[in-house]
Amino acid sequence: MIRRLLALAIGVTVGCTPAPALEESVRLVYQHPMVSLDPHAHNDGVTGAVLSGVYEGLVTLSFGTGVEPGLAERWSTPTDTTWQFRIREGVRFHDGSELFVDDVVESIRRARFGSSSTLATYMLDLEDVRVVEEEERMVEVTTSAPFPLLLTRLAMVAIVPSVFDSTHPIGTGPFLWQSGTVAGPVTLQRWDDYWGASPAADQVVIRFVENEADLLDLMERDEVDVMARITGEFLHRNPVEHSWQVVSNPSVETTILGLNASQWPLSDRRVRLAIDLAIDRQTILQTAGIEEFAEPAWQLVPPGVFGYAPDADRHSPDISQGKALLSEAGVPPGTPLRIDFSTTNIEAESALTDALEELGFEVVPEVLPYQKYYDRLRAGDTELYVFGWNFSQLHASEFLDAVIHSRDPGQRHGKLNGAMFSDAKIDTWIETAAREADSKEQFLLLRRSLERVAEERPYLPLYHRSRLTLTRDSFVVASHSVRWVSPQDIRFVSAP
Repeated sequence: MIRRLLALAIGVTVGCTPAPALEESVRLVYQHPMVSLDPHAHNDGVTGAVLSGVYEGLVTLSFGTGVEPGLAERWSTPTDTTWQFRIREGVRFHDGSELFVDDVVESIRRARFGSSSTLATYMLDLEDVRVVEEEERMVEVTTSAPFPLLLTRLAMVAIVPSVFDSTHPIGTGPFLWQSGTVAGPVTLQRWDDYWGASPAADQVVIRFVENEADLLDLMERDEVDVMARITGEFLHRNPVEHSWQVVSNPSVETTILGLNASQWPLSDRRVRLAIDLAIDRQTILQTAGIEEFAEPAWQLVPPGVFGYAPDADRHSPDISQGKALLSEAGVPPGTPLRIDFSTTNIEAESALTDALEELGFEVVPEVLPYQKYYDRLRAGDTELYVFGWNFSQLHASEFLDAVIHSRDPGQRHGKLNGAMFSDAKIDTWIETAAREADSKEQFLLLRRSLERVAEERPYLPLYHRSRLTLTRDSFVVASHSVRWVSPQDIRFVSAP
């Protein structure tokens, strides 16, 4: 505690040092607001991308290389249930205080046991974390059973100061939080004492703009440099001029139709099968004009994610068979169905509405601001809804735990199970897979779970799309991250 107080005193002096004159700035736009400033209290792509500039974890994940050192420079597993992490030296928080092992311990405990944490569901087997007194800068994590997924789960845990107020973000990342709210704008300033590679920009100003007309207005008024996670549909409707470029990066995302299996008529498996038979995935891409940027999905898990199987079943659309199934289930023509879209994910609206109406439903599409849509999904106040899932852990387990597993009273499992789907066998397989050390056995458990979900159809995969970023020609995006484009991913084009 004394060390901490001394460090904070030093940090006050550092924090009062005048900021250097800004030379290079970036104006970055995301298409919906953040959902929280607390890095442990969300499971949202935009929030994660913004806060990744401020906070770091013990390890990082990237395409091709997988798990890499972060604030932990190395680690070992003395036993099947014990992990030891050597914490990097010379790292400081944005208040100037040194990163101590106590901060790491308290951060992991906060993520695992904190009442507001959404990450706890991914770390239920994490039993304890402590400082190893006999080893310098060593933290030990113990689990209740072998937990081979621990590294990928710890990549989600931001390391924060032991004494932490989430309304005033303080991390160890390449940018310090200068100002902002969840609704924006947010201003990040380069942290000159960052232990790693310095980011290109001195300052990043972030805005959150959901309305397409407002996005176009920003472009016309030259008030944006980079637009992260732009949709293919936006580009189809608004061809870009020569001063802009489209950056397409590989994605581990699936766009999915959720069906609330707790409500009639969607509670009848025949109805869910009928809807699947009515959907022409290629037509969705053609109607939205995104064939160049997406491909039809026949399973929930995309290529490149552990749990993907290249031989998944495919079928052709069959409206006649779908209508026969609805008749068999006693669903009369004209039965109303509401289908929810967020303003950031409306590419499939037209094609899905047409398909459901051809099947015989009276469709009520509703496009919601992202926060309202997100709240409705978490509350299970859904009928049909379209959402995208980014498999940021490159593993199916995270998705299965949050979206497929039955909701429990404490909501440690199934927090984002908007379909209110429940299957005891799948729950057991998901929980067993998280503890299975043998990769072949783990894969079989994941595939068994996914195949049963495919049979029951509470979730229908629609398409896998590329990550699209729109940048001015003076900027480039260099990202191997599994996240959306983050502030530290942006580079300036060198002058000729």
